[in-house]
Amino acid sequence: LLSPRENLLYANRQLALAQLTLFRQDFYKTKYIYGFGRTEDVPYGYAVSLTAGWEKQFGLTRPYLGGEIQKSFTNQGTIISLDVQAGGYFRNDETEDISVKTTASYFSKLYDMKIIKVRHSVELGFSKFFDRNIKNPLDINNDNGIQGFTPDSLAGDSRLRARIQALVFTNWKLLGFNFAVVPQFDFAFLAQSNQPVLQGDFFQGYSLGLRTRNENLIFNTVELRGYYYPTTVESLNHFRINVTASLRIKYPTTLVRAPDTLFN
Repeated sequence: LLSPRENLLYANRQLALAQLTLFRQDFYKTKYIYGFGRTEDVPYGYAVSLTAGWEKQFGLTRPYLGGEIQKSFTNQGTIISLDVQAGGYFRNDETEDISVKTTASYFSKLYDMKIIKVRHSVELGFSKFFDRNIKNPLDINNDNGIQGFTPDSLAGDSRLRARIQALVFTNWKLLGFNFAVVPQFDFAFLAQSNQPVLQGDFFQGYSLGLRTRNENLIFNTVELRGYYYPTTVESLNHFRINVTASLRIKYPTTLVRAPDTLFN
């Protein structure tokens, strides 16, 4: 079992934060991003935010300072987003638990091939800790790296990840339910503080999903997905199958969020 200091999910903390955000946002109307033909409003624009305040945790009261720059734009049906975040703490005239996180994502235009409609996406992310003290190290679990991959023992101070996904919307229809095939490839490097990230441990995940949804009903998307992991740790299997009966898939529609410290 992990102590609270080893797992911040179970640790108490008190925060007092203020955030200033400058942003501009417009919406691009399109279809077949995550929905099955309904009109989707995809936001684009920019946001610059600065967050400052104090955090108390494990008996330490430390000033916090962080910032974020977001930029997204559309070009001939493609959607590109960039996000850079940095944050850290100050104690005894020194910095600690400094984290940097960058993310870039790309959605292609929709390719209509009559019997199928295809859109592919690529997401790249890099995260790095400096002078880590009490914060949890980085992992590669789920959206942090390899979807469906949840080992407890893998941890590091730098991470590089990539996700490639294709959305293949079919013309299949049954009782009003539409279907899509979603192959996905995940890759991640996880390195320790004394290692270049590309010399860290390398992991891969390959999965194939089948999604269905009836846009006339209130139910969320249902997905059946099979996974294959060439390299595993602990007692994790190389293969697994998962059914998500209430998959909530929606493009984020706001550039302004409640202030918080940076998590990786």
